Order: sequence, then structure tokens, then C-alpha cells
Amino acid sequence: MDSYTDHALISAAIKIASKAGRDAPCTLIRRGAQLYIEAGGEHVQVQTSIPATEKDDSTCTVVVSTLADALRRVGGSTPVRLHGGNKRLTVAAGAASVQIPVIDADQPEPDIAGQVASITLGAGALRDALEGVAYAVSTDPSRYGLNGVCLRGGRLMATDGHRAATWPLGEDVDADGGAALIPPSACSAMLAALATCGDEDSVTLTLRESWHRLDVGGLTLDVRAVAGEFPDLGAVVPKLEGPRLGVDRDALIDAIQTVDLGGSRATVIDPDGTISQRDIATSRDTQTAIVAGDEDTGWRRCGVEASYMIDALRTCRQGPLFLWMAGPLSPLVVDDGTDAVRVVMPRRID
Repeated sequence: MDSYTDHALISAAIKIASKAGRDAPCTLIRRGAQLYIEAGGEHVQVQTSIPATEKDDSTCTVVVSTLADALRRVGGSTPVRLHGGNKRLTVAAGAASVQIPVIDADQPEPDIAGQVASITLGAGALRDALEGVAYAVSTDPSRYGLNGVCLRGGRLMATDGHRAATWPLGEDVDADGGAALIPPSACSAMLAALATCGDEDSVTLTLRESWHRLDVGGLTLDVRAVAGEFPDLGAVVPKLEGPRLGVDRDALIDAIQTVDLGGSRATVIDPDGTISQRDIATSRDTQTAIVAGDEDTGWRRCGVEASYMIDALRTCRQGPLFLWMAGPLSPLVVDDGTDAVRVVMPRRID
């Protein structure tokens, strides 16, 4: 291995490759004037390429985290030289150089059989949808069917049992028959890949039985499907009807943060726009703040978990929105006028 390439390009490529896992093997393959980078982990596999000086074909494999660390240590000088490859690889830029060990490891091959559906859409639409539902993914490892983001019927969706979120991928997305459950680590890798392109750039998501594939320009990302059956969120997402309260998004976030003391306290939203913290043990309100509600159509006092409510509000567009709640123990729906759905389950306040 003896090749020169751009420091910014290889650093960006290795940052994405690191999503396969810090200890994942990373294979560098130089063919002609291209340096191909392949990294494979348990849930994520990355393949990409960047321009490099044209020399004899060569290959070597290192641990992805050691290569990322070496690139940081040699600084941002351009170009970067990669040479060696028998037992050690030297990463050099300007007067700085770092040697890292070469390992003997084969890249795992993803099972690409059993294609279910293929979806093509704008990179910005997919990025917005992933960011819009990621906060609701369950972190409980025993709940296999909730440990990921589900793609079903042209929407991304996630729930941990305490809140739920769904986000449309766009009117032009044809996802009939397609369904996928993508683990959080793979979602993080997909967001890193999507950050390399513009909002209007076209990306393709191919759904398969065992591994799903995302093609972003010259980068290919394979992500392992999560085993488990994602629930039907239609059973927990109520219709937008009944009592509602109109508020400003930023004002509500500020008010909740002002009164939030954590612990066993619930955040209470009153019809007059008063936001308070209620101590469940003593049934007393502690901190209070006022957020101007511009409409009250039968809204009743309700309690929610502060962090869950703020997570949902931060995915809303700025400006006025409505809170819908049929009853004190009914799911609360946050409506910002878009087709995205955000549901927060209530907390008892008495």
C-alpha cells in the first residue's frame, strides 16, 4: 500500500466507516485512481471510495478506530500518505506520521437475498424523518420489536411505550409491501451518510429480509434488520378531535424547562396556560410558569413527563401548535400542522 489522498475526504469516509463499530475491521483497497474503504460490524457495514493517486493495486486491513485516531493525530494537512501494509501502516501528512498495526481479518458478507421493496427519495426527506422519530426508540434490550425505527407504509415510526412518533417520507414514496425495522446504531450510520449529500440528492433504500441497503451517491451502507414485530401504532394514536390547547412551541419548551425539577414530579399543563411541577408524593404543585395559550376548547388539566414532552416538541416546526387530549389519561398528541405525529402518554397527577 502506497497512496496519497485528500485528508478531508478520507477523514469523512472513516467517520462514516466508524459507525460499523470502533473495533470493526477496515479494509483499504486501492484500485487505479480510487481508494475503496470497507468496514464491517455486527449491525452495520460500509463501503465507499475516494480519489487517490494511481499506482499498483494493493490492500490492507486495520481497525477502524486506530485509523481514525491516526488521521486526527497527523492533523489536517493535505495530502495524506498511506504506505506500508505488511505488518504496519504508516499514516503521514506533512511532517507528522503515525504507524498503526495491520490486522488479518476478513470482511463479513451481508445476506443480500430476499429483496422486499426498494424506495427512492430525497436525502433531506429521509434525514428529517430519521431525526424526527429517533427520540422515541426504546432502549430496553428485552423489547426486541421496539429496539429500532420501523419503516411501514411510507412512514418512519418509533415507540418505547411511553411516547410514539411517526413521520411521512413524502407523497412520492412507493413503499407498498415494504417493512423494515432498523436498529439505532444503523440509524446513526445512515444519518452520517446522509450528511455527506444535499437535501435534494436522490438516495435509494432497498429493503431485504436480513440486511437493508442504503445507497447514497458513491457510498453503500448495509444495515442488519432487527428481529421482532413492530406494533400497530394506529391503536395508540388518537384522532385529532376533542379538547385542544393552542400554544407557542418555544414558549412551551422554555416553561417546561423552567419548572422541571426532575425526580418523581409530573409536569402539569393547565387550561389557562400555567405550567407547573406536581410532586406525586405530596400532591402539591411546586414550580410554576406561564405560557400564553391562544385557545382553550375544553382543555382539562393533565400531567406529562417533562423530558418526553420536550423531545417531542423539539421535532416540531417553530411557531404555534396544538395539544390534543381527549381525557386526563388519554394520549396527548402534539400537532404542528404537518403530517408528522407525536404522542406522549400522560402521567397521573393525583
